[in-house]
Amino acid sequence: MTAYFLGGASGSGLSAAIYASHGWAGVCVLGAAFPAAGLLLWVIEMLASRRASARRAEARAPAVQD
Repeated sequence: MTAYFLGGASGSGLSAAIYASHGWAGVCVLGAAFPAAGLLLWVIEMLASRRASARRAEARAPAVQD
């Protein structure tokens, strides 16, 4: 719950400051930036997880001898 409160409080504070300097257009850009940042972090984490899984599978695979 603390994280929700801190996120809401920081979002409210930032949107108020952006509205004062850039108006509604700035608030809309800020509102789009938060989910875009979340999506970017999710993609980075997913790619790192896939690389780690591939390395583990490669390490477990028996060596092929000719």
